[in-house]
Amino acid sequence: MDTTHSSSNTSIPETPPSSPNLSSRPLLVTRPVTWRLSSLESILEYKEAADQEKKGAISVTSSQITPSEEVAANVSHRRRFRSTAAEIAFCFSMALTQLLAEYMISGFAVVLPTLLARFSNETTSDFWPATILSLVLCATLCSTARLSDMYGGYPIFMLAVLWFCIWCVVAGFSTSLILLDICRAMQGLAIAAYTPSSFALFGCIYPTGPRRNMVLGIYGASSPLGFFVGIYVSAALPSDNWSWYFWIAAIIGFVALIAAYLSVPSDRADRSSLNLTMDWWGALTITSGLILVAYALAASANAPHAWQTAGILAPFLIGLACLACAIFIELRLADCPLLPRKFFTPKSVKPLMIACVFFYGSFGTWLFTATNHLRLAYGVTGVQLAAWFAPLAVGGFFCAVVGSSILHITSPTFVLLISGIAWVAAPLLLALGDPSMGYWPFVFPAMICTTLGIDMTYTIANVVLSSVSPLQWQGLAGAVNSTTVNLGIAFSLAITQVIQARTEGHEPDLDARLQGHRNCFLFAAASAAVGLAITVVAIRIPREVVRSEKHDDDEQQNSTPEVQEYVRSQRWSSNDQFEV
Repeated sequence: MDTTHSSSNTSIPETPPSSPNLSSRPLLVTRPVTWRLSSLESILEYKEAADQEKKGAISVTSSQITPSEEVAANVSHRRRFRSTAAEIAFCFSMALTQLLAEYMISGFAVVLPTLLARFSNETTSDFWPATILSLVLCATLCSTARLSDMYGGYPIFMLAVLWFCIWCVVAGFSTSLILLDICRAMQGLAIAAYTPSSFALFGCIYPTGPRRNMVLGIYGASSPLGFFVGIYVSAALPSDNWSWYFWIAAIIGFVALIAAYLSVPSDRADRSSLNLTMDWWGALTITSGLILVAYALAASANAPHAWQTAGILAPFLIGLACLACAIFIELRLADCPLLPRKFFTPKSVKPLMIACVFFYGSFGTWLFTATNHLRLAYGVTGVQLAAWFAPLAVGGFFCAVVGSSILHITSPTFVLLISGIAWVAAPLLLALGDPSMGYWPFVFPAMICTTLGIDMTYTIANVVLSSVSPLQWQGLAGAVNSTTVNLGIAFSLAITQVIQARTEGHEPDLDARLQGHRNCFLFAAASAAVGLAITVVAIRIPREVVRSEKHDDDEQQNSTPEVQEYVRSQRWSSNDQFEV
């Protein structure tokens, strides 16, 4: 569907670019602050609309424009860019932020030994800089998603990216692990804010259909690129220039910020009729529960007899108690819950999320084990190790874009089955491979299977959740999928560490370590097999779920507003979703 701006369908927004109701009152009031803080794309649209109204001899001021709930709901599915260049800039800015999210995780693992050697002391643990970004990211996604759904994706996105840039600059000047921990936590908070706000913008700008699928595919394809770029940049930088790892991230973030300001249409006015409020008790219990559980799982990976230690068992049990309270609050007490029960009502959404936990867990085990396995068994390090992971970037981009492009042609369930088979094959190839045969017989196919698994699964989950969610839950859709990724990886890494420790023993030699790697790969294959079994038995996603809304639009074209609203509500009805 063409998303370029059409001059014949111009409206004058109060908070650009919402649709107006024009009255004939000749009052002159200065434009609201929210208009002046809008993106350049919105300001230009406002001015163009005002010029056209003046040419039509209609006197219009901002005080004469009052938002209409009916029109705002309609506009949210028919947003138009002023030009193709603006749409390209928008996709570019969103893709850069997703690239940065992976860049900050993959590359930091390479930089961390240098930082520990420089800053580590007896009073500071090296656990926090390695994990605190993921802990904060996982714990705050639901809360930041509600802010995006309440106030619109654009203001939250801009503030979050700016916040990210600031703390990346500060991180480059760090003189201690404590300051570095604070910077990593603030970076995680920024990523947790701009991730769901990106989905809120996608859901507001693009109607369900091939074009939204393609944009989400491009967004997902940026993840493997960021993973590779992070490893390559950190491996290529001299150890004395570690600060540039963070400053490069700040530069990329600043480019994304400028591109977003020049291109993103503000969606704040679209939220005025949604009547969303913050569920503070739910936010407190969910955030506390997730961060305590995630901390316990991450800390258990490096502690002997972890689950017999009070410092790990107590946070885990308290975290579970907080999550139990959160479930009670969300189901019984909250007037506007962060995780509405109806969000999971569409058929196959719940089994899809459960299967994704096992798939993402398999990826976490594979990634953690593969890096060490390639170093020990194949003897590759540094830039060469990054080059061996290059198929994840190239193949990931291809799989995400192509996979999203064919979802409206073939059944998403079929694509998910293909990715599930690849999930199982990837760890098996490394578990059974002979290191003496080199890269191509086993490692290269494993890389291809991995990218088929992670990128297709992530893209399908994003597209399906976005397609079955109404406007007020678009940010939540992105948050749920991202939380699933982090929780799946956290649980799997805790189990992986136990398997490896039990296999290696107290003083492992090379053979014992390699056998531990093989057992971890077998666990990853078993986890993926569970996800594949759930897909075969319980998941049925016909392509109608991600079909274009053009047919619906044609039917509503000459209908009354009441009929149009009814048809829109029926499209999001759980009774119509995932029927086989």
